[in-house]
Amino acid sequence: MRLMRSRVTSSLLVLVVAAAAVGLLVLGLRAAAPRGERPTADPIVVGTADPATPKAATASELAGPVRDTSRPKAVPKLLVAKLASGSTLPEVAEAAGVPTTSVRSLGDGLAEIRVPEGTTEARVIAKLNRSRDVAYAERVLVRYLAYSPPSYATPNDPSWTASNLYAGKSWATRSWWLKGGGLNMEAAWPAGLTGTTPNATGLRAAGSSKRVAVIDSGFYLNHEDRSASTIVGRYDFMDSWDGVSLSSIKTDTNVTPITIVNAHWFDPAEPAHGTAVAGEIAAVSKNAVGTTGASWDSQVYVYKVMGRASRNIDADGNGTVDFPAGYPLMIDPQIAKAIRKAADDGCKVINLSLGAPGYSQTLNDAVQYARSKGAIVVAAMGNDGDQLTSSTAFYPAANTGVVGIGSNEINDTTGLLERSVWSSTSGSNYGYGLDLYAPGSYVWGLSNPTVDVDGGSSEFTTGYGWWTGTSMATPAASAGLAFLWRAAPNLTAQDIINYAVGSSKDVHVSDSSALEPKGGFDVAAAYAAIVADYPFLGAPTLTQPPVVPSSAATPSWTAAPGTDVRYTVTLDGVVKSSGASATSANFTGLAEGEHTLTVQPTSSYNWYGPASSVTQTFTVNAISPVISTFAHGNGYLTWAHNESKVPHTVRLSIEGGPTTDVADADYDLSGLASGSHEATLTVIDAAGRSASRHLAFTLDPSLHSDAPSLALAPETITYGSYAKMTASGVTSGTASSLGGFVAFEVSADGVTWRRLSSVETTSATASYSHKFSSNYYVRAVVPGQAPSPSRRVLVKATLTTPSLSSTPRRATYSTVSGRISPRHTAGSSPIQVLIQRKVSGTWRTSVRTSAKTSDGYAWKYSWKPSATGSYRIRASHADAGHVASYSAYRYVTVR
Repeated sequence: MRLMRSRVTSSLLVLVVAAAAVGLLVLGLRAAAPRGERPTADPIVVGTADPATPKAATASELAGPVRDTSRPKAVPKLLVAKLASGSTLPEVAEAAGVPTTSVRSLGDGLAEIRVPEGTTEARVIAKLNRSRDVAYAERVLVRYLAYSPPSYATPNDPSWTASNLYAGKSWATRSWWLKGGGLNMEAAWPAGLTGTTPNATGLRAAGSSKRVAVIDSGFYLNHEDRSASTIVGRYDFMDSWDGVSLSSIKTDTNVTPITIVNAHWFDPAEPAHGTAVAGEIAAVSKNAVGTTGASWDSQVYVYKVMGRASRNIDADGNGTVDFPAGYPLMIDPQIAKAIRKAADDGCKVINLSLGAPGYSQTLNDAVQYARSKGAIVVAAMGNDGDQLTSSTAFYPAANTGVVGIGSNEINDTTGLLERSVWSSTSGSNYGYGLDLYAPGSYVWGLSNPTVDVDGGSSEFTTGYGWWTGTSMATPAASAGLAFLWRAAPNLTAQDIINYAVGSSKDVHVSDSSALEPKGGFDVAAAYAAIVADYPFLGAPTLTQPPVVPSSAATPSWTAAPGTDVRYTVTLDGVVKSSGASATSANFTGLAEGEHTLTVQPTSSYNWYGPASSVTQTFTVNAISPVISTFAHGNGYLTWAHNESKVPHTVRLSIEGGPTTDVADADYDLSGLASGSHEATLTVIDAAGRSASRHLAFTLDPSLHSDAPSLALAPETITYGSYAKMTASGVTSGTASSLGGFVAFEVSADGVTWRRLSSVETTSATASYSHKFSSNYYVRAVVPGQAPSPSRRVLVKATLTTPSLSSTPRRATYSTVSGRISPRHTAGSSPIQVLIQRKVSGTWRTSVRTSAKTSDGYAWKYSWKPSATGSYRIRASHADAGHVASYSAYRYVTVR
């Protein structure tokens, strides 16, 4: 267990005060378990959450004394019982000795029992705990929001105006808690910018896979910084209890009547606190309004568990009004139902910015249920500035397995994280159950979307304000844990907690002689630790013969070292198996020809990407060669066979002479004397099998004449348009049955030529139009004649006008993007980006850089203008295969 001290103000912490379980001993009744038998603190995942003492209500506010948080509070004459397996409500009523009308189901195997007049709660609890029909029975503990309205003046903390931190900025900027002095999220965020595609540096799971539950006071659904894709739901856990009206505020888009002084800032019956908590996790980023959440693309589920007392409530039975009518309250059964619902909804991080002293079996069972479903439960340590022990522990943070969160801030004199010390009477609890500190002092966050506390001054704005307390430190930690878990989604909840705690940073507490020096949550450090423990997978070694003389192949590969490595096997672009641990495959019925095999190791723990895959091309050559035709015409020998899809060799022998390897197209007989001749053609396949065919033919001397000429128009084209080639002087073969014959050929280097198309004609000219993707030499070839002189086709790539992801602003990143055609190699840098700013009427270069393509077509560049003004942006391209080409200019104004 960590013993770390942190002072956190009561202001704006909206923690729930839980009453301790009473554990009455009456006439041999089953006693509450001794503290040593209750769930003990886990050294990694326990914590406590203690509310700040609420201020005394006045006549102008709500009547009532100062709340005593040292003792448990409970709803009078109301019990909760866990039914044994197979038990019914009538059996529970009989065991309790109460009418059946006094018992009702709460779901989740819980029953509410109203204690009738003439008996006591202790007697009914004793009867129930002796019954075989009941697992346990206890009082219904009260949880309520305890808060202090904020000061609207400039904070008096000297750090507020400090100028020696963060490049001259005060530590209490509206984003300080996200930076290196807080969560260090800004260093971790780039890992999330690559999306969900598995790669060596990014997150491998979307925000929806590790959704976060916020169990709190609700959420303003009409807040401008709420995204429908992240704040995805709201559930009300309101009910009517004996003397406590927990009726739902049905629409959190409305502002409830103001009944408390300063309620225009935060009426606790409104969802402002829950809105701030959820917004701290996932307020929309890059929407040009408000603020940003620590894990801004995480999916957040909102569960509302707050209502108001319908009348004055004496929770101690001594005549004192503990909770005046209208006071905001939460009670354990409802919180427990929300925890269970969140776990069933697949929430993997459950945020509880609430708590109180007093153990409750109902609440503990719900927490353990969520843990059994694989969730991380995170709760606030509280704001009394106490060093907690097992006897003063607060719940739910003190429950086994819960991560307890304290609050810290920046020390103005050292620039280091330190325990919060802005008040001598309040601060973060520490000691028993504390696992991590997170920033919770002056966190800028969401609030009532219709209210500006200071009426247009600069301290607050409509819908936003400063929040302070472990209530704010807790969602900071929840956001960081959810972000980490997406990096390695198949790690366990305990694994993620261990990385967070194990990589925490020195918070330099001023009284560290009595406390451990570690504890500040550093998300970037925890992320780096995960990456170090689960490094990039290496490529396996693939064994596959290059030629398979049958229609079956059985490739195998070495196992890639890593944790739970599996393989995705792709054949000719089609996934054949995925997620299997086998290191071999068996393919049957393969078509004749070339095939491409790729083996990609994957792991839910290790990083992986294209560089770790291995690809090999092999040929299926199951059919022996067959020469279907071998003929002569127009001064050429031509042939056809069945080996065109596989590697093969063609050999020709004239007049029985030596065989010569020839191109597999046709053979030009130029230079061969007129008259009768014979030839033998042999085709040899990749497996070494061969077939031969003999031909006798007569060569006509009229087939030989001068070379044709070639015209080209246009000579420079834009990618996607046509160039037309026209050959003149086609005189060969006019007497042949085939007529005139022209072959148009292309070459990338002017040395090696390949057939593009053939045209038959009865005239002296022939034309052919073609779309070229890059620069080429072209020529015309007529059988029996020398080829024409070559010409050059020049091709310009097509570049779209650059676009921007958002209106560019000074010192703010905006994504400049565009597309290029034709496709280039993904990840290459063929694009030059030019950004110029107009200064005194002259365009001056501000940025000149290269941009890589992500898929061969799309490119992007993150631009952060350093000054306001008029800008223009253009992309250009040139390489060995294309001539220089330019996009149109995009003109923008930076404000």
